[in-house]
Amino acid sequence: IHWKKVLAAFFTVVLIGSIQLFYWKYITNSWIFYSYEEQGFSWFKPHIKKVLVSYKKGWLIYTPIMLLALIGFRTLYRRNKQLFPFCLSFFLVNFYIVSAWDVWGYGGAFGQRALIESYTILAFPMAALLTNIQKKQWRKWLVVSFALFSVWLNIFQTWQAHGHGFEVEAMTKAYYWRIFANTNPTNLDRKLLDTKEDYQGKRKNVQQIYLNEFEENNDNNLYTQKQAKSGVSALWINKDIAFTKPLLVNVLAKAPNWIRVSGDFYLVNKEWDVWKMTQLIVEFKKEDKTIKKRIVRVQRQLGESAWQKNWTDMRIPFEDFDTISIYFWNAGSHKEIYIDDLRVETYEAE
Repeated sequence: IHWKKVLAAFFTVVLIGSIQLFYWKYITNSWIFYSYEEQGFSWFKPHIKKVLVSYKKGWLIYTPIMLLALIGFRTLYRRNKQLFPFCLSFFLVNFYIVSAWDVWGYGGAFGQRALIESYTILAFPMAALLTNIQKKQWRKWLVVSFALFSVWLNIFQTWQAHGHGFEVEAMTKAYYWRIFANTNPTNLDRKLLDTKEDYQGKRKNVQQIYLNEFEENNDNNLYTQKQAKSGVSALWINKDIAFTKPLLVNVLAKAPNWIRVSGDFYLVNKEWDVWKMTQLIVEFKKEDKTIKKRIVRVQRQLGESAWQKNWTDMRIPFEDFDTISIYFWNAGSHKEIYIDDLRVETYEAE
C-alpha cells in the first residue's frame, strides 16, 4: 500500500470537506447544521420509478445513453467477475439513496443530476459492453446509432431548455411529446403542462352553450371598466380576490364528446411564479359531487399588455352530470388579470 499517497488523499478530503463545516460555524455558530429543514429520506418508499423513467426527471428519459451502462452489467459479469460485484453494489446502493430523497427531482436541473457522480463507476459496465459489441458488426452499428441519437437528443433538449419551450421542473408526458424535436413550440402548447387533453383537429357540430360578456354584475364577481375586450366591463382578478364565484352552465343530455372553455385575457404584468399563477378551474358536477375536474394555469400561455384568446379542451365524462362549474383561483399573485367574453362550446372530434 502506498501509505504516503493514501494519507495525502485522506488529508485532502478532510481539508476540502472542512470548508462546509467552517461555513456552517460562521453562519449559524454551529459546526453541523441541517439546512434542508423538513426535507428528508423515505427509506421504505423510495421514488424508484419516478427517478428512473418519469417524464418530469426520469434518468433514462433524459439520459438514455446510460441504458448502455445498465445493459453492460451482464457483459461485465462475464468478463470481469472481480469488478462486477463492486460496481453493481455501488450502483444499487447509490441509486436507492438517491431515490429515497423526498425531493427526488433535485431542483431546477435537466434530468437526474444526483446520479452524475456515479458515472465514473458506470463507465466500467459501459466499457465492457462497447468492447464486446466489436465481435458482431450489426451490434456495433446498432449501439453506435443509439449513442449518436442519445447525444443529439441531449444537445437538442439542452437548447430547448434555454428559452425554446422545454420545461425542466413541470414536464409532463403530453407536453414532452408535443415539443419532442420541435424547434418552434407555441405558448398554447404549454397548457399540456397542466392537462393531457388538448384537441388539435377540426371541430364538428360546434354548439355554443354559454356566453358571459361580464356586462351585468349579477353573480357577485368583481367587474371593472378599466379594461374590456367588448362592451364596457370585464371580470377583474386582483390581489384581493382568492376565488371568483362559480359560473354554472347547464348541459343538455347527449352532448357531444368534447367541450371547450375559452375567453379573452388581459395581463397588466405577467406572473412568472408558476405557484402563484391564476388557475382556470372547470368541474363537471352531479349535484354536489365532482365527476371530473381540470385545472389550467392561464398565464403559462399568455403575454402581457394585450388582449389574447385562450382556451382549454376537455373530454366530456361518461358519468352522468348536470352542471359545469367554471371559476378562477388567484393562487397568491398580486398582478391583475382581466377576463372577457367567456364561452363554453361543445363539439365532436373528427
